[in-house]
Amino acid sequence: SVLWFNFIESTNEIILYCYPTGRINIHNAESGEFKRSFRVNFDASGVVEFPPGKLAFLTWNTKQPKDPVGGSEVYICNLEGDVIDSIPDERIPFSGNIVGPNHYYVFNKSLYYMEFFQDTLYSLSEDAVKKRYASFGLTNKVNIYQLKVRMLPGETQYPDFLRIDKILEDEDYFFVTVEKGIGLNVPGDYVKFLYDKTSGQVVNCTSVVNDLDGGIPFWPKSVYEDSVLIDFYPAIEFLEYFLTNTFNREWPESLEKLIKSVNENDNPVVILATQL
Repeated sequence: SVLWFNFIESTNEIILYCYPTGRINIHNAESGEFKRSFRVNFDASGVVEFPPGKLAFLTWNTKQPKDPVGGSEVYICNLEGDVIDSIPDERIPFSGNIVGPNHYYVFNKSLYYMEFFQDTLYSLSEDAVKKRYASFGLTNKVNIYQLKVRMLPGETQYPDFLRIDKILEDEDYFFVTVEKGIGLNVPGDYVKFLYDKTSGQVVNCTSVVNDLDGGIPFWPKSVYEDSVLIDFYPAIEFLEYFLTNTFNREWPESLEKLIKSVNENDNPVVILATQL
């Protein structure tokens, strides 16, 4: 089955990772035409085009070696799947039964990644130099390497445990989503923080409010070219927001036109936010 996918911008292609076979399938992003396929001999938790024209595969932090040669945190491959560089695995393997994907993004010509349930963000330069970039104090009292969740669906077993669910940044801010509570098939409570890089101020918020034209609030799911914030809403949620909320101002003509053109069965509505 397809575990995850991503976009290769330089070649306008979609890359699909099939688990547990390790098969990589690559298709044309516009036509869907199959282009090529290869297999990797490590368990990948994600991939991103980095540096341009190459692929950076991130791996899971588990108790087992990730490949016959002992495993690496990151593998740098060409677009045909040949490994050309790697970052040795210096992580402490989890002894509990919780495992998850890395958080990662590309910003300012570097790859940034944070291990699942960790609080340290690392940077990787285009010439494969790894550095500690930022740390976030979560003040957990439970040893993260020994977390064990009982197979009891619907029960929150570590109600006070905090973990970073997602992290992104642009030129001015960190966008951090923190989850509180762990359980099997139990969604935790989510809190969002906006960190100002210049002032060091931290703001607890539910979203970024659009106070310019009454548009829908957003919280970035990705950042394009270091400065464009990207979010998206399912079409039906987008429509519900404007149908169930009243505003004291009229919407701009362009927004009014968009609202009227959206059908609840349409693809998600993409929101782009840039600085004025």
